[in-house]
Amino acid sequence: MAELKRTPLYDEHKALGARIVPFAGWEMPVQYAGISAEHEAVRTRAGLFDVSHMGELELSGEHAEAVVNYLVTNDLARLESGQAMYTCCCNEQGTILDDLIVYKRRPTRSWSCATLRTATRSPSTSPRQPRTTASFAT
Repeated sequence: MAELKRTPLYDEHKALGARIVPFAGWEMPVQYAGISAEHEAVRTRAGLFDVSHMGELELSGEHAEAVVNYLVTNDLARLESGQAMYTCCCNEQGTILDDLIVYKRRPTRSWSCATLRTATRSPSTSPRQPRTTASFAT
C-alpha cells in the first residue's frame, strides 16, 4: 500500500486535536471537537478548510469556455470575468465524476479547483498541489 500524503497543515491539524483518517491517498482531518461544536463555531465565528490537497485545472484559448461548458453542468457563459460558479463534472453517461468550482478569469481563460477525488488522479507538478494546464485554439 502506498504511503499516504500529508498537506502542509497536517502538523497543525494534529496539534489542534483533529481526528485524521485516510481519504483518497491523503491523511485528512474529518473532525475536531465534534459535529455540533464545529457547526456552532462556523455559524457564530468562522470555519477554515485546508485546500492544499486540491487540484487545479487552467483552460485557456478561444475555445476554453466551450470546453468548460462541455465538461460541467452549469453555463460558464452566464458569468462575468472574475466570477465563479459551483458545478459538477459528468462523464458521457451523466454520472457525476466530481464537484468543483470554476472561475472565469476572462472570456478565454478559466480556472477550476477540483476536489480530492479528481486531484489525486490528475497530472501533478507538486505533491501538494496537482496542477494541469490546457490550451484550446484553432
